[in-house]
Amino acid sequence: MPEILEVEAYRRLAERVVGRTISAVETPDAWFVKGGATTEAVAVALVNRRITASRRHGKVLLLDSGGPTLGLRFGMTGRLLVDGEAAIRYLQWGGRRSDPTWVRFGLQFRGGGRLWIDDPRRLGGVELEPDVGGLGPDAWTATTAEFEQALAGGRGPVKARLLDQARLAGLGNLLVDEVNVRSVELTNDLEGHGRLVLRPDGRTLGPRLGGDVQAVFAAARSGDYRRNDDGTVTVADQVLVPGEFDLGVESPDGVTAAALGSGDAVVVLDTEVTDDLIREGLARDVVRQVQQARRDAELVVTDRIRLVLDGDEDLMDAVRTHEAHVAGQVLATELVYDAVDPGADDVTEATVEGSTLRFSLAVS
Repeated sequence: MPEILEVEAYRRLAERVVGRTISAVETPDAWFVKGGATTEAVAVALVNRRITASRRHGKVLLLDSGGPTLGLRFGMTGRLLVDGEAAIRYLQWGGRRSDPTWVRFGLQFRGGGRLWIDDPRRLGGVELEPDVGGLGPDAWTATTAEFEQALAGGRGPVKARLLDQARLAGLGNLLVDEVNVRSVELTNDLEGHGRLVLRPDGRTLGPRLGGDVQAVFAAARSGDYRRNDDGTVTVADQVLVPGEFDLGVESPDGVTAAALGSGDAVVVLDTEVTDDLIREGLARDVVRQVQQARRDAELVVTDRIRLVLDGDEDLMDAVRTHEAHVAGQVLATELVYDAVDPGADDVTEATVEGSTLRFSLAVS
């Protein structure tokens, strides 16, 4: 589904139309036009306008026209195509083919060429002068302070805060699930988790500083350096610019940590795997297998299913423990634990962390 990475790919593809003049607006699906505008109003506002920029905020693509800005949202299944080329070949929840009836909106350009949205589920939309003021900072460019603010406050799940577009714009279920973090703790106790260290680049500094480079290395090893507001560092009376050094992190024994590129924070992971975490991870793996089977069967994204599960006991125990989560993720109105025939056409068999999983599903 289009999240920040996909919409950024759309933005880059849309740069091809910057400088082109719109000759016609295609609105075959009036429902796709949002914000109270009519299809006629969109055409009047955009025809003869020249695309001046392709921008993005979160999951919204913004095309400036020297007049009204056109906002494009892609929902769960929308793709952007320019001159017949797609930035993304297919999406997890989208179709595996193209169909002219899926074209919801398009722009034609003077002298040839075309931009359009292909959206089989009609979950996206276009809007003139979209209001992005209610969105949080863009996740692609958010600073450490903005990210900390997005996670601060409340005791709800971390995933819910990351998915809240008013806190941080652009992340969706697929990316957040990849993070696979149960909770986040923010602390100012840097020394308790790691120490930022300066690592000068000798190959870059040697030709510039000559013999003075040894003093730079000695001061860096002792921690005698100062970080400046402009991104440079001062060490041994020398100013190093970005590209001439790295800021790394040294962690206490047994601690897994990494420094942010900004040099002002450290991420520390608690990598202890408990039995509860193992069961949760197995349940998530079962969800991924069922979701893939839904896609292979080309189910509508809102289709509810009856799911019959069979397999090794450790997997079944994990699903029972997290049954509400599994059922909710795969839209199962009924979840049954029963033997299935491995040779049946409607049965999927997979291996999950060395254990056997078999299941069948049917639209309920």
